[in-house]
Amino acid sequence: CMVLKKSIHELSTCSVVNHSAKQLMGKIIMGFSLAKLDSLEPLLELMFEALTIPSRGDAPRSGMALELLAPLLSAITSRLRSGAEASVFHHKTSEQIVTGFIDRVCGVEWARHSIIPMTLALHELRLSGEALVKVSCEVVERMDLVPLNELPSLVFNLMKLGGRGTCARAVFQGILNFFDDLDIKAESTSSSDNPEESISAGDVAQLRYVEGTVMIHFNLLLKNSPDLAKHFFAELKKSGLRHGLSSFRAALLLSMA
Repeated sequence: CMVLKKSIHELSTCSVVNHSAKQLMGKIIMGFSLAKLDSLEPLLELMFEALTIPSRGDAPRSGMALELLAPLLSAITSRLRSGAEASVFHHKTSEQIVTGFIDRVCGVEWARHSIIPMTLALHELRLSGEALVKVSCEVVERMDLVPLNELPSLVFNLMKLGGRGTCARAVFQGILNFFDDLDIKAESTSSSDNPEESISAGDVAQLRYVEGTVMIHFNLLLKNSPDLAKHFFAELKKSGLRHGLSSFRAALLLSMA
């Protein structure tokens, strides 16, 4: 257990370089399969710490450790289903353990570096409809913390989550509203003295580039997933009838014509 903790801590604090990180991850995942159930429970706390904002004075963290979240929960689940001692987790089912962890992470502030890795981890977790909607909304609400150049990756993975159906409406609505707000700020650049209401001219140019990349992601995913396209166009139609089409939504539709 101490070896696993130390290895996960190394990933969390960026003390390993990227080319050796994958190798270390493989060894940690193998360790999950060999460790006792009571040794796995404390490791969930390390996953939680990897997600949250570090305290002042703590070493900076990366989001790499969150790539271990799904394998860790899978190891715990398989042990419980095979009849391992459940009292370690107070006789909770594997589903209760997973949803309990999701409830916990939804109640704290996330570090900026952890948003995209957490979104990637969600693809591997088997969540109930309610838990999936809840954590997807948490990701959407934190989109403004992600640098502009990293938004296409986040949007792409959020849309893949939306393809599961239960959270499609919340995901699509959140993405569209987010870019609507960015467009409003971009259009206010020349007339507003408040930096919170506008963005710099350089960022406007980058925003247009990012929006173009996001539109490509939309096109690729929707063309390959009829169900996803159905959810998207239903949300776009509903919002358009209610508020009219924004410049981003209109450009997005034209890109699909």
